[in-house]
Amino acid sequence: SFSMYPNPATDIINFNEETTGEIYDLNGKRVLSFGNTATVNVAQLTKGIYIVRTDKGATSKLIIK
Repeated sequence: SFSMYPNPATDIINFNEETTGEIYDLNGKRVLSFGNTATVNVAQLTKGIYIVRTDKGATSKLIIK
């Protein structure tokens, strides 16, 4: 099953397997895309709550602090 950590995050999130996906703000605006990776740099995102959606159908809440 899909998992990401740490959450809340400050600069990097990790996935338990390589995946492709997108990160959206709560207004539904795509703020970041990533491709076939197990690590994503999220340092450019402002503090807040985001939604991570992967190409494998997983959706998860991400908190940036």
